[in-house]
Amino acid sequence: QHASFTVGETSIYETAKNHKRIADSLFFSGDKIGACENYFKSIELCSEDLKNKELNKKYNSMISSSCFTLGYIYLDNSFASNAVDILRKSYEHSVSDSISAHILKLTGMAYMAIDNDSAFHYFDKCMETDPSNYFNQIDINKCVAMMLFYDEGEKDSAYAIMRKTFDIIEHDNVRESYYTIYGEMLYEDKQYDSAIYYLEKAQKEYGINKYSLSRAYESITSAYKSDKNAKV
Repeated sequence: QHASFTVGETSIYETAKNHKRIADSLFFSGDKIGACENYFKSIELCSEDLKNKELNKKYNSMISSSCFTLGYIYLDNSFASNAVDILRKSYEHSVSDSISAHILKLTGMAYMAIDNDSAFHYFDKCMETDPSNYFNQIDINKCVAMMLFYDEGEKDSAYAIMRKTFDIIEHDNVRESYYTIYGEMLYEDKQYDSAIYYLEKAQKEYGINKYSLSRAYESITSAYKSDKNAKV
């Protein structure tokens, strides 16, 4: 009987793992609908088997990972509430603090479209859970700065967070993202010369999309002609 149970358990686990493997492949190939279908099948198999025995780390890990990717897909398609719901399940089945922190960060990002206070809360929980994670801190600083600038009207605080983060960024693609977002903020604040400086810096050093820069050039030209009070 023991051997039979082991075989059955292995069969369920391998089937669930195979669905997740297919889901991952479909996700990276761009078939998000097919990916979601297979993630849900994997979660269903794992969850059903967990009811029949003690919690098992390999099942929990698979459920958490599948739910996390589903949360990312939901958020990427502007279904923030659905993302929050599925990420809650991902967190419940998390098997480590490091993974939990990533889930909390993505949950905070989802809440940015729903409720800023909740977003701030989850960002704080993320850093409390894994305080030494450099990449989480970089991502969160950017998100917090964007909320402060665009939603809360606290532009000076947003600028301060962005400038402070410039000093700790180590990777070029991350610096490119920060320069672009900072330039966009300055553009929205009608600080066109400063906006162009950072957008040009991102383009020359890291090759950003030229749309933001060309838009800033057009704005500074218009500002010279029609707005004597613009910060140019």
